[in-house]
Amino acid sequence: IMDEKKMLVLVSRLNRVIAILRLLVDQVAVLETMAPQDFIEFRDLLAPASGFQSLQFRILECRLGLAMHRRVQYGKHGFKAAFTAGELQILDEEQKKPTLLELVQLWLERTPGLESNEFNFLQQYRDAVGKFLQAEKESIKKQPGGNAEQEAELLKSWEKDKVTANNGQHSVCYCVV
Repeated sequence: IMDEKKMLVLVSRLNRVIAILRLLVDQVAVLETMAPQDFIEFRDLLAPASGFQSLQFRILECRLGLAMHRRVQYGKHGFKAAFTAGELQILDEEQKKPTLLELVQLWLERTPGLESNEFNFLQQYRDAVGKFLQAEKESIKKQPGGNAEQEAELLKSWEKDKVTANNGQHSVCYCVV
């Protein structure tokens, strides 16, 4: 359980993780520009292991929530063949720990004010979206000019937004121009 006083540290470290992941993606982009011969020239300098065979890389996969059955295999024996018994024990322990997503979910579940006897955030949100959509529909019908084709298009778009909102996808961005 995260001490709420440490949230600034947590956010700072998550920003660091994001920067590291961006760096990793950028490295792949560099590798993609290389011919196989260019890669082979420096690959031996990485011996005895590549990032793919790295214990740290596999721990990072665990923390990010990559399930064992979804991992890319290394050789005919799977990626575990590259590790010692001690390293495999570390990986097994890491796999049992909660993932970053699970930890964030647990934290959000503890966030006060989302639902209590007096206040139900989700219902309040749904009510607000419903009122917003109703006001938009009335606005469409009251538009001056009486262009039936434009009104029909706007109402069609409004219907899609209503379906989206009712299906629990609450990213309704609807505006009448």
